[in-house]
Amino acid sequence: MINSILSLTFQLDKVDDLLYPRSGYSYLISVEEGGFFPFLFAQAGLKVQPFSQYYKFTWIYRRFFSLNNSVLGLKFKLGFANEYFLKSSKGLELTSIPINRRFFAGGSASVRGWRIRELGTIPNPSLGGKILIETNLEDRITVWRNLGFVLFLDAGNLWDELKDVKLKQLAIASGFGIRYLTFFGGSRFDFGFKVYDPGAEKKLIFRKTGIQILKDMIFHIGVGQTF
Repeated sequence: MINSILSLTFQLDKVDDLLYPRSGYSYLISVEEGGFFPFLFAQAGLKVQPFSQYYKFTWIYRRFFSLNNSVLGLKFKLGFANEYFLKSSKGLELTSIPINRRFFAGGSASVRGWRIRELGTIPNPSLGGKILIETNLEDRITVWRNLGFVLFLDAGNLWDELKDVKLKQLAIASGFGIRYLTFFGGSRFDFGFKVYDPGAEKKLIFRKTGIQILKDMIFHIGVGQTF
């Protein structure tokens, strides 16, 4: 399989510090297309390997508010990808969107009540999906010098079809974390809990026993801020 990728990205960053923002906002808009050049080569009579024709849109927004001894951070991410087919592509061997161009949910920088690439309303979330909705809210508190504490609330999910997207399927996670800040971005340790699991029999955390809650807890280690 071979493919071409054309992308256009617009990014605006108005935060006061790149590593440890306390105020300001930023957003990123990215548009991507796959398969244009293999398609042209095929139309010119050249033999091409199987390729994918798709388009992809990503939007990320971040906002930070300074609150005395803490910082309130908000992130919202929206992703949409879809395959398309040109009539003149008939007879060519087309593939689905490559895995590395799909969206994933769950993990230390996503919905932290789930492990990386574990969340999704699709048969196998580890292979990625086409539609992503994700939001993160953090209160970053300075405890002592470079030591910090975080309270967070995450929500989101992954789908393959636009018609399947339902707000009641948004997974919700909450928890706390420890931060040690350094000049290269610091270290983070997060403990995530499934507050609302749309795919579970007992969806709400309040319907679980203390042992079940601890058993479902996910521990994350990372470098730098979550967003």
